Amino acid sequence: MRKDDILKIPFISVLALVLSGVAGSRFFGPDPDFSNYVDMLTYPNYIERVVDLFFQFMIFLNANVFPNYWFVFFIYATLGVSIKIIAIFKFSEHPGLSCCVYVMMFYLLHEYTQIRGGVAAGVLLFSFYYIYAGDFKKFLASLLIASLFHLSSLIVLPFYFLVRKYNLRYFFFVTIIVFLSAVFSYVSGDFVRSIVHAYMSTNDSGINLGAVIDFNLLNKMNLSHFIISLVCYFFYTRGVAFKQSELSVVYIKLLFVGVSSFYFFGALGLVATAYRISYIFLPVLIFIIPMLVYVIKPRVIPLVIVLLYLLINLFYLIDNVIWVNQ
Repeated sequence: MRKDDILKIPFISVLALVLSGVAGSRFFGPDPDFSNYVDMLTYPNYIERVVDLFFQFMIFLNANVFPNYWFVFFIYATLGVSIKIIAIFKFSEHPGLSCCVYVMMFYLLHEYTQIRGGVAAGVLLFSFYYIYAGDFKKFLASLLIASLFHLSSLIVLPFYFLVRKYNLRYFFFVTIIVFLSAVFSYVSGDFVRSIVHAYMSTNDSGINLGAVIDFNLLNKMNLSHFIISLVCYFFYTRGVAFKQSELSVVYIKLLFVGVSSFYFFGALGLVATAYRISYIFLPVLIFIIPMLVYVIKPRVIPLVIVLLYLLINLFYLIDNVIWVNQ
């Protein structure tokens, strides 16, 4: 182990401890999903609503070993924070800035609200790296581990082959087509969503994709993800060399997948599915945003822009995660 790595251990440990403690204790108050999780942990009949094996195991522990739901919240917080921080310091060329992106864009969302998906997202950061490395066995193993925390993680499986087979231009054009189609759906009113609603009303498959509802498809936060993906593609086509060139291209492809999946399902009015699927891939921003800062000169300009952007994201999450119940 290098001397620099040894010096990082105290910082990493303190950071993980503080973030885990804040999320596990709900230091800022209950989040929107808090009462739902308490009900699922307290009443055994809720177990039928959860297919994630790890959460079923937590329900068992809460009922038979540690009869206190706070224990479960601390377990999820510790796992979610620790796995992401390990991934950051293992895969990021700029771990300090990556930590800032994680804390300000994903921490409250994952470790404070979407606790099952939060742990899965951390494990998937390893899966994404194994796509780049071409190690299918490790990719599959990490994917199966992620599915223990949230079954939707399995949707990543085909992208091992798609990301490795198709070049970045393919992902760019697919995303543009999906985005323009979503804009058409948005301006056309309820026409597309009414078709989807009519189909789901008569569909007996039992597949639940969430309610078909109206929402602001072209909201600023998700538009910002689309813009970041375009900026990445612009620099790539201009021959700008990213520090982790091949790995960075994999991350950009996965960002395009996250963006296009949001607009595809969002255009159909499947809001829950749009957010759920897109946020499986969007954590690659933890690596992409620092990468952009270090390819634009002078560096102070993108750094200021990124910090302002992260602050806006943080205030948005505070407003929707912490203050929403107060």
